[in-house]
Amino acid sequence: MVIPGLIEMHCHILPGVDDGSKDTETSVKMLRRLALQGAETVVLTPHYYSDSISLADFTARRNAAFANLQAALPPDAPRLLLGAEVYVSRYLMNNADLTPSVSQARDAPCWSITSATTLAQRPWIGSRR
Repeated sequence: MVIPGLIEMHCHILPGVDDGSKDTETSVKMLRRLALQGAETVVLTPHYYSDSISLADFTARRNAAFANLQAALPPDAPRLLLGAEVYVSRYLMNNADLTPSVSQARDAPCWSITSATTLAQRPWIGSRR
C-alpha cells in the first residue's frame, strides 16, 4: 500500500543507537522501504533512557549516528527529523534544560514520551482479562 505524503512519526532507524537498525546500510534500506510506501518525512525517535544515560551522552550519540546516516543517504531519501522516544523517570527531571536532546537545526523536533511504569507494575498488559 502506498500512502502519498506519509509522515512516519516513530521509528528506530538511526544506526547503532538503540534496539533498531544495527548499521547504516540497514538504515538506508529501511528508509528506501518507507519511501516506496509513500513516506516523505521520517521522524527518527531513538530511545532515550533518562535513568541510564546522560542527556549529553545521548545527544552526542544520536547526533553522530544522524550525521553518519545523512552522509549515506541517496538524494531522493525522505526528509529526516530528529526526535527521541523518552523514558520518563525521576532522573529526566534532573536536567535543567532538555532542549539539547532535540535538534535545533531541524524545523520540527519532537519527543515521543513513554511511561516510567514497568510491565511488572501493570500485570494486566499482555494478559487476558
